[in-house]
Amino acid sequence: MKFDKNRLWNLAACALLCTSASLSAENGEALQNEMDRLSTASGGGAEISIDSATDVAGFIRFTPGAASIAAESSATAVEKTRAFLDDYQALLGLSDHRSELALVRAITDTAGRGRTRFRQVYLGVPVFGAELTSHFNRNGELIAISSSTFPVEELDTTPHWLASQARQIAIDHVSKQSLTTRPNSGPSSSRTGRSRAQAPDLIAINGELMIFRTGLVKGIPG
Repeated sequence: MKFDKNRLWNLAACALLCTSASLSAENGEALQNEMDRLSTASGGGAEISIDSATDVAGFIRFTPGAASIAAESSATAVEKTRAFLDDYQALLGLSDHRSELALVRAITDTAGRGRTRFRQVYLGVPVFGAELTSHFNRNGELIAISSSTFPVEELDTTPHWLASQARQIAIDHVSKQSLTTRPNSGPSSSRTGRSRAQAPDLIAINGELMIFRTGLVKGIPG
């Protein structure tokens, strides 16, 4: 693990609210029904991949024009994405996307292709690593959605630690790991030009309360 400076920049969370979930038979059947519904609506032009870490769709690819969207052709990429989610949000583990997804960015490149990126939140608290991105071709047609969103239900968002306590826990945890910094000319430099970061050099800043699902970042069930 390498750090540009002996700091913990953008600490992921002051306190992580942990959640985990497993796919029940009932949920699996509901998901299959959603997949069948989208496949029918798209005339077989939708390719759906299930994310093994979340047990919901992690990637959907459309042949041009196959995505069924109840929006005007002149609508923005954000409006088209929202319109698609109005009909198929359950496929992506969402129940109220208008409150669960916060827009991060919407851009159009020089070739006229659009892309939007959303961040999942729960009761206003960001969900660590959970994002949804939609992709559009130069004709404004939805051609793909990539997502790491998942269902978050009945979770108490009250933090268990103060921000100062969480920062100290993070420092204590990282200080036990084998860390290296960029090369320097100090006496502690090793033969490889790198030095070991000691606990007193670590500073945790920019703490933020977040919801963390175990296994999500590693791409495994949590």
